[in-house]
Amino acid sequence: PCARLDALPVGSARAQDVGKRVKSSKRKFSWEFCFGPSGPVHRVELTVSIFSGKRVVVVDGNEVFNMSTMRPDFLHVVYLGSHVVRVESDGDGFSLAVDSVLFDELRPRADLSPDEARRLEAEAIETAHRVVAAETTRPPNDDLLLTL
Repeated sequence: PCARLDALPVGSARAQDVGKRVKSSKRKFSWEFCFGPSGPVHRVELTVSIFSGKRVVVVDGNEVFNMSTMRPDFLHVVYLGSHVVRVESDGDGFSLAVDSVLFDELRPRADLSPDEARRLEAEAIETAHRVVAAETTRPPNDDLLLTL
């Protein structure tokens, strides 16, 4: 898979029991990361009710998914700009991947030297410019048809 180097975890992945009456009846999983060393922090949260099967995904404070199901498997994809963020069931828990790279495999932002931060920031800006250029490129002329 193509791994993006500009996604950096800001905090660690967290899982906590948040049920009102029975704490363990509802679990909240959360991840914080940014794109580029100085990019804004994004927060993805998944809340799962053990009894009802309800699953709610919140990205940067906005609910983007809300569904009840008793199926054990789960997958939800969110697009943040040109990045793909995937939340999915993973054994007894859930995992998050950014551009096909698991959260636990991303390099923490705090581990970057100032020189590395500037280099990664420049690469992130260059990538953003390429994505915008690709989106504005016209499709090929329909007059050219391939005949077999």
